[in-house]
Amino acid sequence: MVKAADCDDLIRDGLQALNQEMEAWVEQLRQTKIKEVMAAAEHTMQSQLAGPTIALLDDMPPDLWTRLSTRLSTSTAAAAQVLAEGLDGYPVSDHERVEQREALQQSGRLKVEGLVQQAADTALSRMKDRFNEVFARNEQGLPRNWSPSANIPLVAQQARQSAARLLAMLAVIRLHATKTSEDRVERALLSLAADRRATQSVDDDQASQSAEWDTLAAPEWPGVPPKAMLLSPSRCRALWKQFASDTNFIVQQAVNTQEANKAASNRLPPLWAMVAMVLLGWNEAMSILTSPVRLILLVVGLLFAKTVYTELEVDSEMQHGLLPGALALAAKFVPTMKQVARRTGEQCMNFVHHPEQLRESVQHRVDSVVHQADGVLHSPRRSNRTRDVQMARMGSADTSTSSNLRHRESSCNLDNLPTSLHAESDNYKNK
Repeated sequence: MVKAADCDDLIRDGLQALNQEMEAWVEQLRQTKIKEVMAAAEHTMQSQLAGPTIALLDDMPPDLWTRLSTRLSTSTAAAAQVLAEGLDGYPVSDHERVEQREALQQSGRLKVEGLVQQAADTALSRMKDRFNEVFARNEQGLPRNWSPSANIPLVAQQARQSAARLLAMLAVIRLHATKTSEDRVERALLSLAADRRATQSVDDDQASQSAEWDTLAAPEWPGVPPKAMLLSPSRCRALWKQFASDTNFIVQQAVNTQEANKAASNRLPPLWAMVAMVLLGWNEAMSILTSPVRLILLVVGLLFAKTVYTELEVDSEMQHGLLPGALALAAKFVPTMKQVARRTGEQCMNFVHHPEQLRESVQHRVDSVVHQADGVLHSPRRSNRTRDVQMARMGSADTSTSSNLRHRESSCNLDNLPTSLHAESDNYKNK
């Protein structure tokens, strides 16, 4: 009996030890599986967070923190789904599931905060990029040409405000935060970009500006936990001073460009230059006016230059600025000269081979002049003269109507062209 009892105790002790070892081995396997599944879930969450977060920090939209919070919640939910599928069939209590989800959320939050901290370290360069983006380009994304009508101070003010909002977004972490602290930080930093000349005479604005300066002079942002502060108020003031010093040069360059465009738009020479040109070129002008050949060549040259000027669209090109306009005109000059010269040559050849076209052109011009004269004569103020002219036209057999004139001219040859033109000119003189 004693030996049997001893055997039972030994068996019972051995079974207990075996159970303990098996439970420890099972627990070890469970913990290993949990770690593997947690690592896979964290990898899934990190891969879903890193790319979109970096892209958002590069663009810096106005709703940056709202979109980051949404992305964090979505990535945490996806990681929790991976965790639940990986641990399916393993005994996991509700408390452990809550702890695992909190660990995933904390890991994702730390990842986002780390990326935002890196962006805050480069806040100055990001502010300059935002300023250049707003200041150098218009609403359509095209480069500004700084024409004389451009309002450079207003554009610079808008660009500074945009840079101040970007600095406010990088100053404090706002993942799932309230709007109050965000508003105070943003208002304080926007006061740095405010135009003090516009608010100098308003008492309420002076009081508000004093309150914002008190906020900027504080060691910490009011209502913001120390862990959520990325850039202190003193650090923001230092960044803004450096930013203002660097961007003032860009604004001054724009002002100089606008002044150059204004000077280029004033094409009239000074009075003393005009007087000097008249005095020094008097002999040449008289020699041209007294020589018919030179006068004809001068008229033809002026008409050719006017055609080239119209084809080049000088006025529209120079509105883009002196240097861009000069480059565009230089690129179009040779093709335009060739086109105008070719068109002039074609018209000359058509005149040589088809002289009747000149007659039709002159007839068309005369008819247009007659039509304009008829419109003037039929006005209410000149009713009496209109009746006289109509009676004169009815009594004149040579100039009855413009349609008869065209019918008669179509039946005439080239030798009768001066006679018809003379008759038409007499008709116009009678009117």
